[in-house]
Amino acid sequence: MKRFLSLLLTLGMLISMPLCLAACKSEESSKKKKKNMSPKITMTQPEPETESESQTAVMTETEGPAETPKETESQESKDPTFGKETTEAPTSTMEGPVETIGPHEAPEYSYQEVTFDPVEISNRDGLTITATGYKIGMGTIRTLTLHIENKSGHTVRINSEMIAVEDFQLLPMYLIDVGDQATVDEDYEFFLTLGDEIGLWNPGKIDLIFSVEYKDNGERYFTQRASIKTNLYDENKTYDFSYAAPIFKNDDISISALDYRMTDYNAELVLLLENNSERTLRVEKETVYVNGIDILCTMICTLEPGNKSVYTLDISKTRLQDAAIKKVETISLQLYYAEKDDYKNKNLCDPVNIKVG
Repeated sequence: MKRFLSLLLTLGMLISMPLCLAACKSEESSKKKKKNMSPKITMTQPEPETESESQTAVMTETEGPAETPKETESQESKDPTFGKETTEAPTSTMEGPVETIGPHEAPEYSYQEVTFDPVEISNRDGLTITATGYKIGMGTIRTLTLHIENKSGHTVRINSEMIAVEDFQLLPMYLIDVGDQATVDEDYEFFLTLGDEIGLWNPGKIDLIFSVEYKDNGERYFTQRASIKTNLYDENKTYDFSYAAPIFKNDDISISALDYRMTDYNAELVLLLENNSERTLRVEKETVYVNGIDILCTMICTLEPGNKSVYTLDISKTRLQDAAIKKVETISLQLYYAEKDDYKNKNLCDPVNIKVG
């Protein structure tokens, strides 16, 4: 009996050994399969805490990076008008007050006859210059008649250095050569444009300064300021500029804007400048912005002591188009002034923004 039980036990052990070996192989195979499986299936990407980490996580799960905003901006900036359209929301790059030209009406044309007795403008070293008459030409042309006697012993060149009507300085445009021992009557033409600007159609006072050069030796002198007072002269006459937009004012100079208009060729800002000093001053522009965009333009206005000027600052329509400005809303400017021949020292005016649209 014992022998039979021993035989059964031995037989059971022989049968169970292959089963154990098979089970071990199956478990080992299962472990190998799990080891070779992809981490994408068994691993979960943690939720990123920052925007940059989020972008990094997205890029690791895609084939390549998406187009960045920088590349898109670079393509748009190739458009010459990109970023320059300012008609809807104009801004100024200047820090300063915003001023507006008040409502006003264009002066109506009026004509009055202008007469005066002969006035001696200069009498020096045998050369005399006398104003004898006034007449109206076409458009804004006005003419003074000058009687000139030259007994100086030199052929002379007479050049107009300054002409002012009621202390408003105009553009001088007169040059004549007169031979020795000659007597001539000459027309001195100038443009009286102050009618359309401020209603000054007929002069009550005309001031003149000439330079005289001897042609043979180059000697030169300036005549004293001479005044022609016509039948219309009124020493108490004033002009109402209460509507003007203030730009700058101190003891030396006062500057304001009288009007703004757009023509076929230019945007025009009409300025009033007054020299309150006893020096000849030159006024120029430092910087001009239109709707916040730097625009190239020029300005040079020279004023004798006590004189005023109605000066038109022209801004080329072509330059506005190049800057993609369809409508002028704001003109921002900073001017400066200096003595006439001083190109090193300049006095900067405070910047200001003129709202015109």
